[in-house]
Amino acid sequence: GRGEHAEDAAAGSRWDDATDAYLKSLRTPQKTWLKTRAALRLLDVAATAHRYDAVITAYLSLVHTDPTQALAHRPTLPDADSAYIDTALAATSNALAEPNLTDDQKQSLLSLQLDLYRIRKDDVRA
Repeated sequence: GRGEHAEDAAAGSRWDDATDAYLKSLRTPQKTWLKTRAALRLLDVAATAHRYDAVITAYLSLVHTDPTQALAHRPTLPDADSAYIDTALAATSNALAEPNLTDDQKQSLLSLQLDLYRIRKDDVRA
């Protein structure tokens, strides 16, 4: 299946292929534990591939499926001059605006937002 392709690509250090495969499996309806596992793997492979859009996608998915894991796994974030910071902030704000978030989900999202503002050295917002 898709998961095997992603694992093979990661095992072969084909980080872009692995990132794409894990992203695809996150978008496919499946059991929650599989989504959690794909998100955790994607956090690593996407960071290695410097695909920070995918890192954020993985983290936001993890916040949804397993907020406890999200709190335990801080995502690797890009440098201050990366265009991904704006994208990540927008995605995080959208996620925070969703109704019915649990306390763990809010905490995960707020700490991500804080990290992003810190990277940008936006002390006023942080």
